[in-house]
Amino acid sequence: LRRLDIANGAFSNLGLLAEPAEKATLGAWLKAFVVTTLPLSQCYANRGDVVVLFDGYLTDITMAGFAGKDLSRPAEAIADLYQEVGESFVMNLRGSFSCLLCDSRKDWAVYIGDRRGSRPLFYCMPDRNSFVAAPEVAVVSKFLHDQLILDKVAVASFLMVGTSYSDKTIIQKIRK
Repeated sequence: LRRLDIANGAFSNLGLLAEPAEKATLGAWLKAFVVTTLPLSQCYANRGDVVVLFDGYLTDITMAGFAGKDLSRPAEAIADLYQEVGESFVMNLRGSFSCLLCDSRKDWAVYIGDRRGSRPLFYCMPDRNSFVAAPEVAVVSKFLHDQLILDKVAVASFLMVGTSYSDKTIIQKIRK
């Protein structure tokens, strides 16, 4: 669970990306585009002040009163759960997913990933007013334009052990 505070509508663009693109409105304070292989009805839910962008699948919700909930539209299930019980539902989600939940009443967005991290999410802030997230570094890097600078420490870590144990990637402005 990672929280991204959005002070006074500071982020005008926010995205959770895969492939191909669909437009999604998150309200007057935030705009987003969703690029996914899922139908928009499965990966996007708008409940007024609460908007969910979802990629992956849910297999179960292990919370009293929610057993047997329809999971064919996981974004809607997450939006409903959040509105009913707040952030506490997160530990009860089962499946393989990455999700961005935005709450305009609180002016924040929160990233939710499955327990195993099976769908990594890489992100960057190309400028002060934008946040881009995607399951691949290559997709995020397209939004950095001329800001592609190698992170020498991350490159050395990758060459020595085959991975990075921190949130760094080989590109300085992109994190996981």
